[in-house]
Amino acid sequence: MKKKKRKPEEEFKQHLGAFIIISVFLFLLNMFTSPSTWWFKFPVLGWSVGIAFHYLDIYGFPGMGKQTRYTDIQDPSETPTKISGRLPSHTELEEEDALILKKEADRKWRDEDLV
Repeated sequence: MKKKKRKPEEEFKQHLGAFIIISVFLFLLNMFTSPSTWWFKFPVLGWSVGIAFHYLDIYGFPGMGKQTRYTDIQDPSETPTKISGRLPSHTELEEEDALILKKEADRKWRDEDLV
């Protein structure tokens, strides 16, 4: 059975939803078990750092936008060759990026097939 591939934005929203639900649960657990000691803030603060990095990875720094590189494309069917019908020229891509892109387009396997 083939595993459905999710968009990174959907993964971030799911991550954020889980963070909010677990944070509320930890807060309530803290309030009912030991209201004099605020321990719930430590796991929530630690997890919020992970959420922040996940956000920056998906959306980029606020106001700056996310710069997508062709080397970030994981599926060879989504390469610029398939999208535009041609490889971008060296002026459009750095020479290293063009080489990596060509190697990915020439692969005869998918990463999902590897163990």
